[in-house]
Amino acid sequence: MNTANDTGSTSVQLTLAQELSQLIANIITKELDFLAHEGIEILHDFRVDLRKLRTWLKIFDIAGYPVQKLKKHSLHCHYIGGDLRNFDVLLHWAKQNSDSVSPKFLKTLKNKRKKLKKAFLKELIDGNALQKLQTSGRDFILHIKGLSSEELETHVHDYIERKNQRYSRILPTAGDNLEQLHEMRKILKKVRYSMQLLSTIDLEYLHAIKEIQDILGYINDRRVWIALMKSDFKKEKETSKLKNIFKLEMKKKIEEFKEYIATREARL
Repeated sequence: MNTANDTGSTSVQLTLAQELSQLIANIITKELDFLAHEGIEILHDFRVDLRKLRTWLKIFDIAGYPVQKLKKHSLHCHYIGGDLRNFDVLLHWAKQNSDSVSPKFLKTLKNKRKKLKKAFLKELIDGNALQKLQTSGRDFILHIKGLSSEELETHVHDYIERKNQRYSRILPTAGDNLEQLHEMRKILKKVRYSMQLLSTIDLEYLHAIKEIQDILGYINDRRVWIALMKSDFKKEKETSKLKNIFKLEMKKKIEEFKEYIATREARL
């Protein structure tokens, strides 16, 4: 199996079992790194690998392999980090836009994020989430030893085609509908990660997906932050001002998305 990163700078021959084993090892390593470092990209990369794992497991499921236990534990690890990731990106924005937030609000945000990180790590370590993921991963890999990428490739192409069809149905009517834009973003992630199971990758196509995904990610971040303003920060003085800022940023990005799509075919 040829594996490549998004830049296409690396190409290594790995079996499917080796590729999956490496992916799970990366997940474990990145989360252990998160114990010692505050860098938000560590958690981001951890969650990206979990999304990739979940996408791959869906394809293995379609191919008839027993994925239930590993799927359950990968979903759990992904789920418990969601709130923390939302606060990470909001905190990063607040630091970059310090003229829009008061020191008091920034302190409140840091304290909430600190509590979320503590709860997240407790669940991962005390709840044995990573150990369960590693054990179920090891058991699953035994089931796919000897499976070649060529044997799985038909299922990968079928999966990508179904996701592209779903994306194409949503796109013409999405407009300013944030839920539909979010759904399209999730579809693109699944297409992008499943492509990495193919023996050859169309890097131009992959990069186009990444560009659209980044635009939609920017929009979704603001959607989530507006919800946080209503739930976690409704008593803060800046809440109304920040909601308006996020709405404006989101509106501009939606227009950028429409312009981007208008220059390309609706179907990926």
